[in-house]
Amino acid sequence: MDGKSAFAVEGFELDAGETSQFDQAVPETPPTMNVVVKILEPVEKTYKQRIRAGVSEYAVQIRSDGIEVIWE
Repeated sequence: MDGKSAFAVEGFELDAGETSQFDQAVPETPPTMNVVVKILEPVEKTYKQRIRAGVSEYAVQIRSDGIEVIWE
């Protein structure tokens, strides 16, 4: 999300250790972007991390104290 455009992936559940993959094309890639993860259960919490944009693949790890985004 760069303040002008955004996309969201909604409606999936993951148990501990599970993964999910999705593809999303962003027409104009900004130099950085925010990754926001909203956890609904067991306690609602939102995590946000600003990362470098324009990378072909990101992995988001959800941890008890926040998120970590890894890119390749």
